This record gives sequence, structure tokens and C-alpha cells, in this order.
Amino acid sequence: MRLLIPRALGERHPKGTTDNFSIMKRSNTNPLFLVGILVVLAPRAHSEKIWTNSVSGLWSDGGNWSGHTPPDSTSFIEITNDISKTVTIDASATAASMTVQKLTLSAPVGATNTLLLSDAGTNNPLILQTGLELMDGAVVRITNSALVTQLMNDHVNIDGSLTLDSGLIDFGDITVTSRVGRATSGVLTLNSGTMSVGTMTVGGLTNSSGTVYQNGGTLTVGALLSVGRNLSTTGAFLLSGGQLNVPNDDTRVGDEGVGQMLVTNSNAYLTNLQVGRDGVGTMTIQSGGVVQVLTDVALGRFSGSTGTLAVAGGQLTAGVQKIYVARAGNGQLNVSGGTIQAASILVNADTTN
Repeated sequence: MRLLIPRALGERHPKGTTDNFSIMKRSNTNPLFLVGILVVLAPRAHSEKIWTNSVSGLWSDGGNWSGHTPPDSTSFIEITNDISKTVTIDASATAASMTVQKLTLSAPVGATNTLLLSDAGTNNPLILQTGLELMDGAVVRITNSALVTQLMNDHVNIDGSLTLDSGLIDFGDITVTSRVGRATSGVLTLNSGTMSVGTMTVGGLTNSSGTVYQNGGTLTVGALLSVGRNLSTTGAFLLSGGQLNVPNDDTRVGDEGVGQMLVTNSNAYLTNLQVGRDGVGTMTIQSGGVVQVLTDVALGRFSGSTGTLAVAGGQLTAGVQKIYVARAGNGQLNVSGGTIQAASILVNADTTN
């Protein structure tokens, strides 16, 4: 079927052509035909699914939602009303209610809205097809359950709190950015389980702040890890257990803003480490912390930046690569314990610095 689109009013027709809308008008005077065309052209309406209960309850109970039915694959979920409450997804949740379009979670000042995924199992994940927005007053906690997004060239915003106690989180491929502290302040806590993301930024827009606490489990960042992403932002990554993997791109502590990273009793496998790229960065390796870097380490990467690395225990391994102290900006390396292995350490080696 060929779709006939009317020309804009006043538009001239090229010589030898005919107005398609005029043809349609002359040959189809039945009003039902025109209604049919409008139905075909009309965009599909979003199906908002709003939590209307002022107290806690089950996700799968349709009585808690607008429309008095549980969520389904067309639902754009909003849990934003007043009075602190917990919405629980447990083993009773049906598979049909676990795939939705988008989740928006927030609460008015003084209240907290919590989404708790508890013992739903990792084989029945909560699947978000088009987005996740956690704003002020939002808390998501995952225990023996799974959260998955099906996004490409998009983002996940975490202002509020997201905690993985056990189970898994999958926020998509390298085209998807997980932003911790995008607009105000956000906290991501990984206690156990596995989490995979594309790009991760900690601290986003002006005056925002983000913090990642990794106490256990495995976090894999498929692309860039940026702590203190933009000007006038602060970011902190506190790695005190488990394993961090950044196999394909930079780890920037103090990208353009202020960033801090602490590694203790854990392992970090990084590709390229920059402490103070264009901003101010501080990294500390303490007892039990192992940081392995596949390429170079730069402290104070570009002009105007400041990078400080303190090794107070544990191990920093750069293999046959170099450690630049003040590569083009200001850099400082403090060693009070532990071991460092690298091919060379270059102190203020750039003649332009």
C-alpha cells in the first residue's frame, strides 16, 4: 500500500505532476475512508501506568495502579506520589508484568519511594525497553533478582539510590551511558552479584555529585569510566571489595570535574588510567588493593589538571608501560607502602610542561 501525503498549503507542484491529495479527495468521498487514513497515521499512544496507592504494596496487584491492572509490555511506569512506600516485586510477579517500557521513580521532598526486587530470581528479570529514570527520593534495591534494559544509543539516569545486594544488572551495550548523579546526586552500591554497563559517568551536570560504592561482586564497564565527569561536578568511586573491569577504554578520575578513587581489598583491571585528565583527580591504593593497567598511567594528563596517586599498600602494575607524573599538568606520586611495577616512571617529562 502506498501512503499518499498531502502537500503543504501554498506549495507549487512540479510541472507534469498531480496533487495526490486532490486525487484521494475526488475518488474517496466516504468519510469512513478518511477516518481510516487518520487512524493509520496517528502515533501509538503511550500507556501510562501510575502507582495510585499511598502505601506499600505488590507490583503484581492491579489494584495499586491506574487502570486497575498490573503493568504489561506497553506500560510507562510512574511511581512518584507522596508518602514513603515500598513497591515489591517478588516471586509472585508474572512474566507478563515484568516487561515494561520505562520506569520513572521519584518522591516529593521528605518522602522516599522504593522499588524492591526481592527473590524474583534472575530468570525472570524486570526488563525496561525504553528507559530508567531515578530522581530525587528514588530507591531501587535488588536481592536475588535481575534488572535489564534493552537500550541502544541511550542512557540510564541515577539520581537517588540503586543497590545490588545479589543477582544481576545489565544496562546494555557500549552505546548506553549509565549516569550516576546526573542532575542532583546519585548513589550506586554493589554489594554482590554482577553488573555490566556501557559507559559510566559519576557526577554529571553542573553542581551534581555521584558516588559508587563497590563492596563486592563484579562490575564491568564496557567503554569509558569517568569519575568527576564535567566541570563543577564531583564523583567518588570507592572500591573496597570484588572486581572492577574496564577492558576497552579510559578510566578517568577527575575527568573535567573533581574525582576520587579508593582501592582496597579488591581488584581493578583497567586499560588506561588517567588521574586528573582535565580536572582534579585523587587515587589511593591501600592494603589488599590490586590495580593492573594495560597501557599508560598519567597523573595530570593535560595542561591545567592536577593528579595525585598515593600507594599506601597493595599493588600497582603497569607491566612494560610508563607512569607519567605531571605529563602535561600537575602530578604527584606518593609511595608509603605496597609495590609498583612499570617499565619507567617519567617525572615532568613533557618539555612543554
